[in-house]
Amino acid sequence: METHYWGETNLQSWDLIPVNQFWVDYAQYLLAQGAGPFLTAAFTESYDERQTILAVALLDLPDTLEKSHDFNADEGSGIVICTAGNVIMFKK
Repeated sequence: METHYWGETNLQSWDLIPVNQFWVDYAQYLLAQGAGPFLTAAFTESYDERQTILAVALLDLPDTLEKSHDFNADEGSGIVICTAGNVIMFKK
């Protein structure tokens, strides 16, 4: 039986999830009363697993797998990616 939890006094700590650019962007989104989908490039600034899961859950990304993108070669710039919705793209 877990008994140590009840003796814990610092459960309301403000440093459980440190402030970073993701949370600043999310606060600005909320202050704008959610006008449009919430997207930010700062979702990769998480420090641990729980913050990563929460950040990805808050992004307005599609939850279905549909063919909604096209790859087209472009002279000079390499490739053009056209999508019908919000996506996450990582470049190696």
